[in-house]
This record gives sequence, structure tokens and C-alpha cells, in this order.
Amino acid sequence: MKTFVFVFLFLLSNISFAQTDSTLTLKKILITKGLVYGASFYGLNNLWYVNYEKTKLHWYNDNNNWFQLDKVGHATTAYNLSSFNYYILKTSGISNKKTIAYAGITSLIYLSTIELLDGYSKEWGSSPGDLIANLSGASLFVGQELMWEEQIVRVKFNFYPSDYNIQNPSLLGESLIEQSIKDYNAQTYWLSFNLNSCTQTDYFPDWLNVAFGYGISGFKNVIPDENSAREYYLSLDVDLSKIKTSNKFLKKAFQLFNFIKIPFPAIRYVKDQDIKLYPIYYGQ
Repeated sequence: MKTFVFVFLFLLSNISFAQTDSTLTLKKILITKGLVYGASFYGLNNLWYVNYEKTKLHWYNDNNNWFQLDKVGHATTAYNLSSFNYYILKTSGISNKKTIAYAGITSLIYLSTIELLDGYSKEWGSSPGDLIANLSGASLFVGQELMWEEQIVRVKFNFYPSDYNIQNPSLLGESLIEQSIKDYNAQTYWLSFNLNSCTQTDYFPDWLNVAFGYGISGFKNVIPDENSAREYYLSLDVDLSKIKTSNKFLKKAFQLFNFIKIPFPAIRYVKDQDIKLYPIYYGQ
């Protein structure tokens, strides 16, 4: 998935932000982010688009692909990119409301680059569904910060290799790294609710969440067939940001990797199949 390639380049380039305790000015942050934006734009173009024919800007409706799991992926990326931007911008000294707004807006601008590149590529096209998903993910983060000043609901992701890439490696990936990006059969996305925040109690550990997952299986191409299925999950999870520690490195690592769903026992429901219990769920 192009979104993950782009955001991986972004996070890799921004890792220095998470390694400093000093207050950074907004100007310095925005200049650095601008340079990172340009570098990752260039990198993604060369990694993904350079070998495809260019055309005029055009639209493409791909809302029927992948049982919409790719749209969930876009929303997940926008949410977590907004969260990471907020974490960085908090060091700038501007007001909290401005920090929240800048975090959401810069994330949307960043992800819109992908739609621009798609729109000028003959192989693809700008997707209205992707833009809506990006807006939904960023809005979920911004809305929670404005209403509750915390993230009661987090959007998370996990990956475990599937066997479907063997049947169509050019689409689903030949290597493990390619499969983690391209093979939606191997990806599960989660809405993770903090139990104490939801119940307004302190009955549970602060870090304990309950998570509802969505995945797919049986896809050898982007369009579903008779073997394709939607999968729904119920599991527990950990909000890493709520784990108390005095270790500065761990605090930053928890913030950076809080988009990953922590393995726990899980229940899977698929229409017309028996309910399946996983002692520990990593993925398919």
C-alpha cells in the first residue's frame, strides 16, 4: 500500500523529533517537516511511480476494491499520522487548540500527495474514497482531542503473512516487506477503546483496551469473488501511552509504536462459518 510506504519514509525521517527533549519552535518544526515532506515525496515517486506512464490529472472510483479495507487503511494512517504530528508539535509552545489543528491539517496535506501522484499516473487515478477516508481518520483524532483532551478510541493495525501472495505475487507482494504493504489479506485494522475512559471508572488497569477488528481473506485480485470474505474480531489491547514509566526512551517508543495492536486472545466471526477462538491473535 502506497500510503504505508509514504508514511514509513515520513516517520523514519522524523525520528529525530522523538529523540529530543528540548522545546522546538514552530518555525523550525515546519521547515524541517517541509524538507521531510519533499524528500519523502521524491522517494515515493521513485519507489512507486517512476516506471508508470504519466497522464493528465483524473479521478478513479475504487470503492468496490478489497471490501473497502484499503479505505480503512487510509483512515488508520491519517489518524496515527495526526497523533504523531501532535506529539511533535506539542514541543513548539503554541496553544493546544492550534497544535491540534496543525496536526490534523498537516497530516491531510501530507496524505493528499499520494492522491496527487495517483491522479497523474495512468495506472491509477485520484480516489474520492481515499480522500474521504483520510479526512475521517484525521477528524477522529482532532475531534477526540477537542472534546475530551484524550484519545478514548485509537485506530490500530497488525500484520501477519498470508498464503495468498503466492497466487498473485505481482499484486500481493513477493517478499515479506512487499506483502506487508500490498497484501490486504494479511492486515487487520482495529478500533481500540480504553475501558476506564469509556466507563468513567478505575476498575481496570489504565492501559487496558477492548478492540474490535476488521480484516478480509480470499483476495487474489482487488475485486472480491466467491472465495472472498469479511472477517470481524473481538480482542483486548494495550494503550501504550497510558503505561506509566520514568524511562524517557520508553515513553517516546510507546508514543511512536502505539499504532500497533498488541497480541491478545481474540474471537473471529465470518459469515456462514463457525466462530473461531485464537489463544493469541497475531493475524491470519
